[in-house]
Amino acid sequence: MRELLSDRFATAAEWLELAVDAGEALLRASGLRGSEPRDLLLQSAVHLGLAQARRSPKAAVEVALGLLPRLVTGIDATTAPLTRWQARIAVDLINLGRLSEVEPLLEVVGEAAPGLAGAVGDDRVAGRDALLCLGMRAIQLGETASATHWLQLLVAIQEDGSPEDRESRRIAESALRDLGAGLEPSRDGAVHHMIDRYWVDPSGTYVDGWIHLDGDPGTGLWLEIDGRRVPLPRHRRDDLLAFWPDSSAVVEAGFEAYVPGSPRADLDFIIATSHGEQVFRIAAPATRLPVPQRWAQDESTDRMAELLEQAPDGPALVVGGRLPESDSPSLEGRLLAGREVIGLDIHPGHAIDVVGDAHRLSEVLGVDRFAIVYSASLFEHLTKPWVAAREVARVLKVGGVALHSVPWAWPAHAEPNDFWRMSEWGLRELFGEELGFEVLDSGRSGSVSMVPDPSWREHHPTMPTLDTGSMAWIVVRKVDHRANKVVWPYDADRGAEIARAYPIDGLATTGRDAL
Repeated sequence: MRELLSDRFATAAEWLELAVDAGEALLRASGLRGSEPRDLLLQSAVHLGLAQARRSPKAAVEVALGLLPRLVTGIDATTAPLTRWQARIAVDLINLGRLSEVEPLLEVVGEAAPGLAGAVGDDRVAGRDALLCLGMRAIQLGETASATHWLQLLVAIQEDGSPEDRESRRIAESALRDLGAGLEPSRDGAVHHMIDRYWVDPSGTYVDGWIHLDGDPGTGLWLEIDGRRVPLPRHRRDDLLAFWPDSSAVVEAGFEAYVPGSPRADLDFIIATSHGEQVFRIAAPATRLPVPQRWAQDESTDRMAELLEQAPDGPALVVGGRLPESDSPSLEGRLLAGREVIGLDIHPGHAIDVVGDAHRLSEVLGVDRFAIVYSASLFEHLTKPWVAAREVARVLKVGGVALHSVPWAWPAHAEPNDFWRMSEWGLRELFGEELGFEVLDSGRSGSVSMVPDPSWREHHPTMPTLDTGSMAWIVVRKVDHRANKVVWPYDADRGAEIARAYPIDGLATTGRDAL
């Protein structure tokens, strides 16, 4: 499975074949007892078929029609989703452009697909994808009646409300319009198209795909938005030759552009041909791609609390823990509940027991004293965070746990004392084994989106809105005293002077709520 997920299909096929051979040998020798060995054997065979689809279509068909039915019968797995597995292999072959090689599978998959698509769960996904791919294959082969049959079956299935269901239906409906009353064949031929990548941001639309008239890309291509024509630069799509082998010019049918302007439900393409210009309206994809990734704050907080339970008995140190008001929520009722908590900050204030420099913790508080050291939105304000990381190790007991969270994608704040931004991977380096730490876990929390300025598009047209976490966090355990031997240069007087420049009212944007 690792090789398959890494796109090393030949090696994946070898390992999966070995797994199938081993399972069949056990089956012949003594049978397979229990559901787990049977499932491992069947899953090995299914994924062998998926690996073979990418390297040997004939072998993939043999798995779907020979090996899988034989195994299902041999182990009497009457509830095994055989037709779903066969549909998945067929879908992969069609998506890979193996339009003729998949033909032996069409009868069994075509018969099963409507029933699968009307079911739920993985069966529904496999059936829906099979109907769509069968329709698209027929379109590519010019089999209009067959394409209409498969796509109408898909559209007729009752929706389940999922975005995937809606998107499949939208594609099928768009293709049916193209086959019927949508895009009529022109004097130059029928229009063929595909949008591979699409997303919008507040400034415009990015679109990448291909369009041509029966293999002819025409002499010019534009996208019309808000009454303006934006030229679409062509780029080569050699993969199209597999579908239109008799039209060598089809390789010039690709396009890619970032088009300023408000998003539209339909995209109007203008193709210049020998007979003049023709306009073709194509429905824009229903969702913006890529799908935003989210980092849930509650999940991160739960994970941190779980890891802090591994800390030994003893007090907790909160570095930079000054609270803006006396009635502010205290950490004692959250992650550090039930422990003695000592607060340290460069300025006096609420919840502060010791005024001191985070770069000199061991001088101020002593060594091997605390079971937990905690900070939130502190390390970006330290001039030498690597020195403070060493000091965290020195004041911790062996076996003690440190939890730190820092801004990763966050506006400048508390200036002039805002020096650093750190990813979770940067935190893993800062609190590394050189200081005697082992990393228990790290991550991000608090989702944000970064929208590039339109001026970036001149050189970076493919850059979409970027999604990331606003905060990075890490939990580490002290395993030994290596930090005692680490020496970093630090001017204590100058460092303290800079640290005191942190504005008293800087707490307004510390980002502590990200926890």
